Amino acid sequence: MVFKLGWYYWAMSFVTLSFYYCYKITKESNRKNWIIFNSFSLLAVYTHYYGVFAVGIIYSMLCVHSIFKNRALIKNCILSIIFMVLSIFHGLFSLFLIVEVVFLVMMNNLKSLS
Repeated sequence: MVFKLGWYYWAMSFVTLSFYYCYKITKESNRKNWIIFNSFSLLAVYTHYYGVFAVGIIYSMLCVHSIFKNRALIKNCILSIIFMVLSIFHGLFSLFLIVEVVFLVMMNNLKSLS
């Protein structure tokens, strides 16, 4: 139980920091804030499934803000979303490759036993 609580803590921390830098982007959009925002968002997504939901809401709020309040943020918002989607698919692809290798090794071990 303590181990699982630790992952909730990290996910909550990354989501909070992601939201903080999203707020900073709405006030002052610069490269440093975008990089840190994307980094904490990606860490939140990779840490826990609830991070996916929370980061999705943060990105939605940022897109709505960029459409209605500050149109200069639209390009960076779209690039940020593309970065997140590609990073998530890269992680899933890597996971599937690892699972495939483990499965093949297990099948070879079972064949050698019989």
